[in-house]
Amino acid sequence: MKLLLTNDELHEVNGGTQLFIGELARELLNRGHEIAVYSWLAGSVADQMRTNGVRVVQSPKDCGFTPDLIHGQQHLSTMAALAAFPGVPVLYHCHGYSPWQEQPPVHPRIVRYVSMSLSLVPWIAETVGRKKEEILVILNSVNLARFQHVRTPRTTPQRDLLFGNSPLPGELLSRLRQACHHCGLVLDLAGKPFDNPIASPEDVLPTYDIVFAAGRSALEALASGCAVIPCTAHGCSAMVMPDEVARWRAMNFISPKRNLLPSIQSISKIIRSYHPTAAAAVTENIREICDFRLTCTLLETCYQESLADWNASPCSADAEATAFSHYLSTLGPYVKGAGERFAALRETMLENKARLVSLKQQNEALKLQWRTIERRLPKWLRRWILRGRETA
Repeated sequence: MKLLLTNDELHEVNGGTQLFIGELARELLNRGHEIAVYSWLAGSVADQMRTNGVRVVQSPKDCGFTPDLIHGQQHLSTMAALAAFPGVPVLYHCHGYSPWQEQPPVHPRIVRYVSMSLSLVPWIAETVGRKKEEILVILNSVNLARFQHVRTPRTTPQRDLLFGNSPLPGELLSRLRQACHHCGLVLDLAGKPFDNPIASPEDVLPTYDIVFAAGRSALEALASGCAVIPCTAHGCSAMVMPDEVARWRAMNFISPKRNLLPSIQSISKIIRSYHPTAAAAVTENIREICDFRLTCTLLETCYQESLADWNASPCSADAEATAFSHYLSTLGPYVKGAGERFAALRETMLENKARLVSLKQQNEALKLQWRTIERRLPKWLRRWILRGRETA
């Protein structure tokens, strides 16, 4: 089958959709399909995909063939590909609520809507005017060929990690750190919001006992043998236990919204619920049911069914034009004033950069001032201060 896959950005890794589309393209290519990926913003992710033999283009028509079906992710690139190939059916794959680019578009040539979480189904159905039963759910999965190293859980946890590309409120991060400290642990941070992105999580995750994570990050940690505490900006929940795997997976390991941040005591209690046997059982279950190859097989079946449905009842040119006109009209509120918003954001960025430089200078001046004071202190007092630092 000839397939054109889309994603708005393949510039740098900052989201699960980019990782998903890259892995999907490679797997489908290995299964004998003719594949191209369209993205209007290419970069390091696109370069890596090309290295792996995947054709990545910045114009749909450059894919080199007329696709049998378009697998769309993110509406701008999906609708651009749809417009480039009249008469070609589309499957739209939705990966989340909040990013504007994930908003599912409405068009008669979009034969199937796929959700990666049960919680997204009501929203997708209402947005596109379909019944909930018509939205296909293909839950998130993990590439086991990549995450081959599985750790043996230690009897007692020694290393904790907060892992993901979504920022957390400062107060929650502070409480996580304090809770870990109360349990005799130090919380490490990994991910773009913490200025510590990791290109190869399959090498890093197996070195940790407990991981605070959500979504794809949580799955990768579980597949690596870590115990996982689902954690988002809204707070964290109980550690994933063997009898809760199905429920958490259906929720994409997203902890439910809460009105109050969890207390340090409650987080400490969750950390102390760690048990190596439970962690090993969860990992075994995840690696059995969340294999990315199963996801690809489900999608191949969906491609065939979508193509058959489209061939049985194609839409008229008038219906297509009306739908595309409506889609363009929905972009107006986002396009209007975009230049002014960008200029304001740039101004704020420059102000923050200047403030950061000033704070660094103040910090260096204070360090110099403190060193001067230390040199003037009696030796016994300097030794006492040094012992205090080592104890802390």
